[in-house]
Amino acid sequence: MTKFYIENARIETITDFDMVTFDLVTNKGTIELSEHINYDNDGDFESIETTDSNICINMESELCSVFVLAQT
Repeated sequence: MTKFYIENARIETITDFDMVTFDLVTNKGTIELSEHINYDNDGDFESIETTDSNICINMESELCSVFVLAQT
């Protein structure tokens, strides 16, 4: 089992939307991941995007690179 933790979490504004960006650290390495932040109509935090996930759509190979994916 690969152990992991998150460090250096921050919010970055990119033109017209915000992203939560963080470093995912495992025993195989460290990668930077980011995901869109959703706000409600009042501008308050609502959720992290899951439907059009930036990580799932654009960062799959990076994510897989820091985990052991062999079946045992």
